[in-house]
Amino acid sequence: MSISIRREAFQRSPRKLIRAASLQLRSVVHGVLHKRLRLRGYKIQMIHAIKPSDRVARTNFTEVMLERNDASPNFLFQVCFSDEATFQDSGVVHRYNCRIWGSQNPHVTCESEKGGPNLNVWTGLMRDKQIGQFSFSEYTVTGRSFLDMLKLYALPHLSLKLSSNKTAHFCHHVRNHLDREMAGRLIGRGGPIAWPPRSPDLTPMDFLLWGYVKNTVYQVKINDIQYLKARIREAGSVVTPNIHQAI
Repeated sequence: MSISIRREAFQRSPRKLIRAASLQLRSVVHGVLHKRLRLRGYKIQMIHAIKPSDRVARTNFTEVMLERNDASPNFLFQVCFSDEATFQDSGVVHRYNCRIWGSQNPHVTCESEKGGPNLNVWTGLMRDKQIGQFSFSEYTVTGRSFLDMLKLYALPHLSLKLSSNKTAHFCHHVRNHLDREMAGRLIGRGGPIAWPPRSPDLTPMDFLLWGYVKNTVYQVKINDIQYLKARIREAGSVVTPNIHQAI
């Protein structure tokens, strides 16, 4: 079978599976794709689905923040961005997002343990300081455990400050407590300033802090939860006020 027929088959359907193409064309396809047609398989990148209303919400949020900052130049200095992240003692490598380039296959492997212990960590980030990290003892963070953390740990550090909280925990206990303690000062779901949904790129927790901390933590093999906690504290301590102000 000619090369042109194989080329036309994949031009018509670039997502065609190699096995399906081989059965349909009744010929070997894989070697021809690489050696003769010089084609490479590219993996699909998964991204957040953006709804039409999200763009309006993001624009409105940005305008409100700019207006408040114009009215009070120190407004953003009072904002505390808070978020949680999950760490596993065995580390997690997303193999579809990981590539090792070289002239030869290094045959790198990564051992992982399914269902192994994990650690949920909360932290807050302000212009001149970092609040945390707070490690939850529970395997899964519940509304009750999150409320206990707010009462005993987070809110005492946020007196007279404006809190930006985009936590997924929206149970009525947490909601009622935040309404009482942070009246008029909450940026988040249902707050005076509504946080736009599906907007992780607007918080430094997602586009800087957690990625940096995880890259640092997993540079060495993690053997147990206590060592994992120590690595997280060590990585977080490197995020200095100078870094905060540069964000």
